[in-house]
Amino acid sequence: MIQNYFLYIFIGITLLQILFFCIVFGKTVFTKKKALPPKRIPISVLVYVKNNKNTFIRLMSQLETQQYHNFEIVLVMHTISEEMIQVCREFAVMYENVRLANLTNDTLYNCSKSYITGIAVKAANNKHILLIDSDQTITSDQWIWQMSANFTMKKNVVIGMSHWKKEKGIFNKWLRFQQQWEWIQNLSFSRICNPFSLYPQNLGFQIENIYDKYSNIDLKTREYLGNELLFPEFAQKSNTFWCELPIVSLETPAPKNRKEWNFQKKQQYFQKNRQSWGTNIFSFLHLNSIILSYLVTPIAILLFPQYIIEIASCFVAFWAIRWMYFSIYFNKINQKDLKIWYPFFEISWLIGNIKWFPYTLKK
Repeated sequence: MIQNYFLYIFIGITLLQILFFCIVFGKTVFTKKKALPPKRIPISVLVYVKNNKNTFIRLMSQLETQQYHNFEIVLVMHTISEEMIQVCREFAVMYENVRLANLTNDTLYNCSKSYITGIAVKAANNKHILLIDSDQTITSDQWIWQMSANFTMKKNVVIGMSHWKKEKGIFNKWLRFQQQWEWIQNLSFSRICNPFSLYPQNLGFQIENIYDKYSNIDLKTREYLGNELLFPEFAQKSNTFWCELPIVSLETPAPKNRKEWNFQKKQQYFQKNRQSWGTNIFSFLHLNSIILSYLVTPIAILLFPQYIIEIASCFVAFWAIRWMYFSIYFNKINQKDLKIWYPFFEISWLIGNIKWFPYTLKK
């Protein structure tokens, strides 16, 4: 009887993985989006300025060369040095479309980035907002064009792709794999449930959305979190569009070491409390189906040695299918160097989820 239970569990896990990879993840992996023609929508780009002069100057040059006809740049000055404040003022003098939102007073110093963003939108002249940090890199001169082209009467929240900067070393590859794997899940589950993302660094919205939900945003909260707090407040399945074009992807500095990554990961897993119940169920089923496949397969082989070829072939086949799905997706988003590392990083990803699970239970 016990042997039959293990056989049924193995069959159930196999069918569940077929469901996830052929139906839930299939559209994300295989769909290729086309670039859209530009719209005549005035855009305000809110730049959250950080204390790095070189990256800030680089970003400003990229913004000023964007192929878009009508946009302004609002420089959000919060916890920055006097030198950076002066640099921002110089850019405001140099360019007519650059405006300043000076929020460096003592009463706002300890406020969260999400709260500061909510205040900064009041300085914007346009009702459609794109958010970006000064240490991010725009990978295409069509970023504003393609992000704004997805705003419609119904879709007033747009989230684009983002990726960590490529650097040398296996640690950087591991980080980028983790991020892209989370992105695939967030996007795929959001097609079914309410939108949620652990990496909403590339975010656009209509200004009325933030005012409707502004009272729910904590005044003083974890400093690291910004868009991570904003996005769940006003994003719904009916009003959110996920822009999957690689040309809108923003490049973000990757954590330099494991300590920095652990800090960011801990903050993100606190945010999983904000996921909808549907997303939690899908995440739970998907993660545990893969974990159980590693645990149940050797037990099933021991209990049913006469079916060792069939059981082992089934396990290897779906492991290969997962690898194939990732390879296709990494080709799609120009992260081809990650394909060969999938077998090693999948196990690491599973262990990491088990390690960080307790943080999803904390408020």
